[in-house]
Amino acid sequence: MPVPAQTKQLISGSLDGYKFGFRTKTKSVYTSPKGLNAKIVEEISARKKEPKWMLDFRLRSLEIFHKKPMPSWGADLGGIDFEKIHYYLQPQDRAKTKWEDVPKEIKDTFDRLGIPEAERKFLGGSGAQFESEVVYHSLQKELQNKGVIFESTDIGLKKYPEIFKEHFGKIIPPHDNKFAALNSAVWSGGSFIYVPKGVHIDLPLQAYFRINAENMGQFERTLIIADEGASVHYVEGCVPAGELISTGDKFINIESVKPKDKVMTETGIHGQVKATMTRRYKGNMLTIHPLSKGNSFQITPEHPVLCIRRKDVLTKRKRRKEHWLEEVDTQKLINHKPEYVAAGKLEKGDFITYVIPSKIIDKEDITETLLKILGLYLAEGSVSFNKALKLNVLSFSFGKADKEKNLAEEVKLCIESIGQKASITRPKNGYYTVVSYSKQLINLCLEHCGKGAATKILSQTIMELPIKKQQIFLDYYLKGDGNIYIKKSNNSKMIRCGTVSKSLAYQIQEIIARQGIFANISTRKDLYIVEYTENKKWSAVRKKDNLFFVPIKDIQEKEYNDFVFNLDVEKINSYLVKGFEARFCL
Repeated sequence: MPVPAQTKQLISGSLDGYKFGFRTKTKSVYTSPKGLNAKIVEEISARKKEPKWMLDFRLRSLEIFHKKPMPSWGADLGGIDFEKIHYYLQPQDRAKTKWEDVPKEIKDTFDRLGIPEAERKFLGGSGAQFESEVVYHSLQKELQNKGVIFESTDIGLKKYPEIFKEHFGKIIPPHDNKFAALNSAVWSGGSFIYVPKGVHIDLPLQAYFRINAENMGQFERTLIIADEGASVHYVEGCVPAGELISTGDKFINIESVKPKDKVMTETGIHGQVKATMTRRYKGNMLTIHPLSKGNSFQITPEHPVLCIRRKDVLTKRKRRKEHWLEEVDTQKLINHKPEYVAAGKLEKGDFITYVIPSKIIDKEDITETLLKILGLYLAEGSVSFNKALKLNVLSFSFGKADKEKNLAEEVKLCIESIGQKASITRPKNGYYTVVSYSKQLINLCLEHCGKGAATKILSQTIMELPIKKQQIFLDYYLKGDGNIYIKKSNNSKMIRCGTVSKSLAYQIQEIIARQGIFANISTRKDLYIVEYTENKKWSAVRKKDNLFFVPIKDIQEKEYNDFVFNLDVEKINSYLVKGFEARFCL
């Protein structure tokens, strides 16, 4: 198998072509010479002041490495020159427990990756490794009091030698493969975790690793020991392929997002994607079903989701029916600050946050008349090629009823009012059709609404218009594709529309959200139905600023074994999955 160009470049030692990378100028305490031999291994062990059994383990592993063939089950790595690598680089004398004590140049590197913020908002404990050594480690006091140990692997060896020796190298021993032997010979850093009997850690413990220098290998070793009846999370969180990510004007599959793309964040404004992550994941996959079932999304249990726990905002009133969830106090809910919770800890009835994009850009050339035409085109329009005339033709197809006739006449007048020509035809079948050959109008319809029932999609211009203009567009779209049911008992108006374009359904939901109303999406075979109620006296969904708090109706779990994806977004470090906020998790 040929080695990809980027892999060759990385193997050769150059980081210049690594498009997600950056270097930080640092001064190391010690850097081992290039090369791999017993003397280098002995020097690593001596500098760490390790017990003799660990030195013996390293030297045995080195012998195994030299004897083992290069693995044949992956890419061709035959181009690696193991003698041109620094196997140990010590950036500082010892690890810090306070972030402010970490050397500035190293701290700046991890600040750019968002690690201190992630720790404050979500993690139970975190570690940061720079080059060969852990430079920072912390654990929440509550977990320390429970007897949880979270140290660097080197410190774990020194402080807890017996339990360390009992478990070290047992899951993947040196003779497993050539690279397992290499890691065993020159390992440095990593995390040592011990969770006592019966202790369950709800928040994840995470470590962050950074290679900064050229021609340097990082060989961290992680040892996790969960005693009888204990549990701990030390994994990455991601979402599977096919989940729709909001860019503010449209929704795209997460696997198609690229670095430097802009996605919508929890603030309602864009953030630029710094990097995309893909990995193989085998384990439980959750499907979160909010009140709007069409917004259901899949996510790994460890992925942080912005939410309000139902138990934190309950009213004192008793539940009205036995099978109902306990009632919430609306004022408590509105005043409560959303928090990040691992998806696996969410419960039925908890409120997840739907974010309303807040960017508004008006365009003077997008007039009310044009919006009426575009709204009706989205619902009833099409563009086709007339072979006889060798021209594109714009058509609006309406029904037989008088109200359909009125719509046909209105769209004809609108087209004529902007200086273009249109005509109405009514064949023997009785259906009204408005036809125009205006190139200008055809181009506008295609630019702002696309073509084809299953592929129509709104432009960024339409999605960012002021709310009043969007309301005109929405009203005329609903005149074509909508239906209305008025409930006489409370004079509320239920409005429903349907489309076979999935992306369009979420865009319509977003436009309605900007009007201050949360619309539900449901599916019926290939049809996406968007529905909402005006003048609704009570709703299970609450709104605050640019957020809707939407209750979870159900959570399902299944086994998953495939690739998952994640996005690293600048500054805010969050993105929207079908409108709902999820946070990047390393």
